[in-house]
Amino acid sequence: MGIWSAKDADFVCIEPWCGIADHVSASGELTEKEGIISIAPGDAFQREWTATFSK
Repeated sequence: MGIWSAKDADFVCIEPWCGIADHVSASGELTEKEGIISIAPGDAFQREWTATFSK
């Protein structure tokens, strides 16, 4: 799960992520991204998770 907000934004974003953030020395090249999950054409990838939020 990723929790982020843009600078001076009036919102917080909670996103279902599957993977890890780039390291500070990452190249930015998608094909070199650590932990990337690649699937072949016609294949499928499914991931499911649940989050519960309370006051």
